[in-house]
Amino acid sequence: MPVTPDVLFSFAVSIAVLSILVLGYGVIRRALPGTSLAPQVLGGLFGAVAVAQMHVPMEPIPGIIVDLRTVPLVLAGAFLGLRATVIAMIIAATARLGIGGIGWVPGVLAIMIAGTSGLLWTYLTRGRTRRGARAMLGLAGLACLQLSAVVMLPGHMALWYLKMAAPILVPCYVLVIPPLAWALERHRLRSAGDARARGAKAMELNSLLPPPEALARSLAAAEVAGHYRRGVTVLGLRLPGRGLRLGLWGGTAEFSILADLGRFLMDILPEGATIGRLENDLVLIYLPRQTPDSVAALSAELRDRITLRRFAVPGMMAVRLIPRVSTCSYATIPTFSSLSSDLGLTSGLLGARWAERWQTSPDSDEDTSHRAGATTTRLFQTADRLLEACEVDRRLSDRGYDTI
Repeated sequence: MPVTPDVLFSFAVSIAVLSILVLGYGVIRRALPGTSLAPQVLGGLFGAVAVAQMHVPMEPIPGIIVDLRTVPLVLAGAFLGLRATVIAMIIAATARLGIGGIGWVPGVLAIMIAGTSGLLWTYLTRGRTRRGARAMLGLAGLACLQLSAVVMLPGHMALWYLKMAAPILVPCYVLVIPPLAWALERHRLRSAGDARARGAKAMELNSLLPPPEALARSLAAAEVAGHYRRGVTVLGLRLPGRGLRLGLWGGTAEFSILADLGRFLMDILPEGATIGRLENDLVLIYLPRQTPDSVAALSAELRDRITLRRFAVPGMMAVRLIPRVSTCSYATIPTFSSLSSDLGLTSGLLGARWAERWQTSPDSDEDTSHRAGATTTRLFQTADRLLEACEVDRRLSDRGYDTI
């Protein structure tokens, strides 16, 4: 192939377009570390780059026009999984159908073979922690399988294509695919390490924001110790958009964010506060009974400081939380069901899960408000709450509730 300035320029443009894959893969994996949305976005990106390659062809020999449209599809199969690869292949095949011409059938077949060869490479290299240079060259070799699509052309045209175009495309695949695959492999390994770091941080969540059963036991212990003998003020922090967080970032990222929130609350709340969560988007803060002015000031401070803070998560961009704060004060520690009603949370998951059990509890706020000062009654209330915690534990287990 004569190396003319025009050929070098066309090849450089193709490489520049392909480099978008590496950049986009890293950015999207960092912005969307969860598994729900990232594959679709990445599949669309790789498919779009394949379409762009169709519009930046090379003409190394007069009359021979080639491009690297199948390279993004091979890499999609190798690094994105089946769902994203199918999306990329559909986008590229649709664009090739739009171009038309006598070669549309082998063109679409080559796209299918390219994506499948990447998936085959993933299967053949499964179980390897790190895939090295030999594996990358193997991927380039598998990419050459797409040249077999010329069997769909008339015999003389197929022979002409194999004689003239194949000797150009094979070296291009060997030169281009291994370095791109190596860069994507580094991003993949970094993403896997970040996911492990998020998981390690999420393991701290139960100690920083205890789940319902542990929260009930902590409240029982605090009540026996007399921390709330003059009453209790409860602040409820509702964190809207949990479904969006799960869809964008996944469970480990959400748990890591909640763990950071728990650590932040422990640093700024006054001494004697008990914190926990009833759901992963509902955090409760229990304080010795406060005056209305101090409650209003603390609520405003919490809302402002949490909203202004950026919660760093390994492997992704920092996250902002915008909480809704509700407050109530009681003579004694309330049951979770009455608390959810008073804080305006009965329409949430909490009411559906636990309201039945606590609506029939004999320990209602009306009954306990007249007995708030009796030590014996407090001990009975404590025992009731321990039983209540056991009931929560059983119901959570029965329903498969995730309390990580």
